[in-house]
Amino acid sequence: MRIILLVNDSYFAWRLAEPIFRGHHDNVRFVVFSRRIKSSPSAIYSIFRKASLPYFGYRATVQLVSAIADRTCGRSVRSECCKYNIRYAETRDINSTPELLNGGSFDLGVAINCDQIIRQQVLDVCKRGILNVHASKLPEDPGISPVLWAFARGDQVIWSSVYKMDRGLDTGPIIEQVPFAVEPGETAFRLYERICQGSGARLSQIIEQFSRGDVAYRPQQRSSAAKYLSWPDRTHYRLMRQNGRRFISCADLVRAFATERTPG
Repeated sequence: MRIILLVNDSYFAWRLAEPIFRGHHDNVRFVVFSRRIKSSPSAIYSIFRKASLPYFGYRATVQLVSAIADRTCGRSVRSECCKYNIRYAETRDINSTPELLNGGSFDLGVAINCDQIIRQQVLDVCKRGILNVHASKLPEDPGISPVLWAFARGDQVIWSSVYKMDRGLDTGPIIEQVPFAVEPGETAFRLYERICQGSGARLSQIIEQFSRGDVAYRPQQRSSAAKYLSWPDRTHYRLMRQNGRRFISCADLVRAFATERTPG
């Protein structure tokens, strides 16, 4: 089975993708890295204007953690590509990437923290579609940074939704939804880290199901009450403070760079 990954590389993207590389690196034929935001000062400034200052600071910290984890521990999707000798390309527009559109068909695509809207011409490149992980429950919480909004609201259980992408935004049929209980004193960083690890493991298993042809979908029952979430703003930060929740801790940083055993 020929697999393509569409990735916005970061520490969290690595957490999601590592089980896929470990279990299916022989099938991963190509990786496309999005540079839409990272290479655009105007896009970064646009986020700064829409988001709260604490969130923007957290986002910048995650980017720093990602860079250090890559250089010191090899914890990035790019490092996995080099490890397994997998071809990759960088682009500001996934939907017009020649290596993707002219590289022949793939059996399955997986979007990993992808920060671009995937158009129909890319969806059509993959015979069995493109899978995505939405770190919250669909159809209730569509939009940007859903895990952070659910966490700020004080939710005690945060969901991970694995679904097949379609032309809409977070509207495709669902394959599986997994609950993650919020642990006492847990930060947003640690929660999302756990969700990425668990979702990556499930994605690896779902890819195996695709190879056997026994994957089932269920359509989303969209509700007019569902609100599309935007960037975490002042309202989001007020909810964070109201519910006594934090973005990140020193322990999170230590764990991100600590040596760990890779499951066999």
